Amino acid sequence: MKATIDFSLPEETYEHLQAIHAPEAWKTLNDLDYKLRNIVKHGHRYESVEQLANELRNEINETLSLVDV
Repeated sequence: MKATIDFSLPEETYEHLQAIHAPEAWKTLNDLDYKLRNIVKHGHRYESVEQLANELRNEINETLSLVDV
């Protein structure tokens, strides 16, 4: 089985970048899930919910920046 995705460049540059960086996005989701699992299971070192939220958002934004055009 073979699948092909076509993009009309440069009009669909953003969509193209999303597709080629999907593995990094998937890895980030897995990493965040693992981190949250460990927090639930073992507790955490965060002083506030905001500190945790900012750390998670930073990880997400780092991955999202891969598709910034």
